[in-house]
Parts: sequence; C-alpha cells; structure tokens
Amino acid sequence: MTDQIQHSCILFYCRQMEAMARHIVELDPSIILGDVKWVLFGDGYPDTFIEKQRGIRRMDVAFLASLEDPAYILEQLGAAMTIANYGLKRFRFILPFFPPGFMDRADDEGQVITADILAQFISLLSVNSRPEVVMFDIHALQLKSYFAKHVVVRLKSALKYILPILEQQGDVSVCFPDYGSRKRFARYFRMYPQIVCEKVRGKGEERVIKIIEGDPAGRHIVIVDDAFMTGGTTLKCKDALFAASAAKVSAYATHGRFPNDSWRKFLDAGFETVWITDSCPEQAALVAGKPLFHVISLAESIARVITDKDGL
Repeated sequence: MTDQIQHSCILFYCRQMEAMARHIVELDPSIILGDVKWVLFGDGYPDTFIEKQRGIRRMDVAFLASLEDPAYILEQLGAAMTIANYGLKRFRFILPFFPPGFMDRADDEGQVITADILAQFISLLSVNSRPEVVMFDIHALQLKSYFAKHVVVRLKSALKYILPILEQQGDVSVCFPDYGSRKRFARYFRMYPQIVCEKVRGKGEERVIKIIEGDPAGRHIVIVDDAFMTGGTTLKCKDALFAASAAKVSAYATHGRFPNDSWRKFLDAGFETVWITDSCPEQAALVAGKPLFHVISLAESIARVITDKDGL
C-alpha cells in the first residue's frame, strides 16, 4: 500500500466480498484495497493477520463484511475490531445484509434476540475510530437501536437501482406482499400503480394471500420486498396476482438469502424475472447464471459511501 496519502480510503474486505471489493476499486481508483490474510489454526479458529497495518494510521478505512454464513462471523469481527484500533481517522463497517434482523422474533421472555447480540459485538469497535455501520434495506428500523450510541448507523437502499429497469418493462404495477413492505418502500414507486397483498386467515390455521388494494388485471406486476427467504410469501403472492388476471409477474428483493436452496422454488413457477442484488454474495453467485435471475451490483452505491459521494 504505497502513496496512500493520495487515496481517499483503504478498503479491507472479507474473502466472500472479494469480487465486489475489486469492482468497487475499478469504479473509483481513489479507493485502494487493504490486505488481510484469512488463515485458520488447526482447530478451526481464526489465525487472521492484517498486512501493513502501520500504513493505515490516520486514514479513512472501510471494511466490507458478509455475515451470510455464521461460520465466518468471528474472523470478520476480529479483523474489523483490530483494524479499528490502529488510530484511524474514520472507520466504516459496511454490512450490505444484516441476516438475523430478518428472522428474530421476540415472542417469549426466553427468546434470545441474535440481531441485538450481534449488534452489541459490532458496537465494540473503537470509539476513537468514529465507527459507522452501513446497512442496506433493513427489515425494521428498530434494529438501529441495538447498536451502541457511539456507533453511527447509516441506512441505505438499493431500490433506486431497480427503477431504471422498471422503466423498460412496459405496463408495470408494483405489488407489496404486506402492509409492512408498503410502509417501507411505497415512496420509491409513487409513479407506478400500487397493489397491496396481505395474509388473511383461511381454513383452520391456514394463512392465504389476498389482494387488499389495487387491480393487477392486464398489467406486468413486480413484487417488491426487502428479502427473499423461503420464497413462500412471494410465491403465494404471485398466485394471487395471476388469479386476478395479471399479465406477467416479476419480483425484486434487495437480499436474496434463499436458505436451503429455496431459490429453486422460483424456477418454472411462472415468474417473468427475479431481481436481487449481490448483498448476499454466495447466493448471488449461485443464481447469477440461471436464466430467470438477474443480479444488480451494490458496488457503485458502496463506492459512493466510502468516498462520501452519496449525499449523506
């Protein structure tokens, strides 16, 4: 890392985010890549080493993380906390996807809220590094409150990247699978007719998806949500839209999590197109070659965050 003073920021990255990190540097050469040796001891614990650590003092530094696989959380948090202790000018922990925030539910006193616990670990970043945590399209705003007060939580959205794509799709209406997603995302799609679905009680304990607002007849409907998980809600929503005479149905979510290969449920299910971003890099790489799926890169948005060109 030579002549670092000429550069705006040093970007470290986990191994899962290497492709995105290199794309970011291609987009903005003022960002240079840091170097971490990701090695394991014989018992599987991390034996991580930060290369040329003296050269990052008094610099703007970012760490591009992926918590997609729990097996790699410890090594990444260890590296990030170590880097943040090197007397930095500023430190950004960039976390495109915050996995436990999409699954945790506090239904009982004994429930462990993993999102809260993980946020507390991340909050151990050095106060002196002026740490910022950057996340995309979180599921609920209360996640911000899980972090310590010295951590600045910056929320970004990838939805602006789907807008120019929708302009090319013809007679588009946007569908939200529930009122929660409409509340979070409707403002991005004011120019389109909007449809709202909701889960309602069917026979016995069954829950069915019904259209509560809007008319999909004859339109290309794009279902918009923050994440694809098992795919069940999105698929039921698609069925309800076709039953109401939609011409075509596509779907977009920022995070393609797809546990247990649930992306396979979308194949041959009648969708026109399924868009996701590369916030979950391993899953994005897995579906990128499939005809139905299109992956939108977050590299440009993250490059702008790193160099303070994002308007925030």
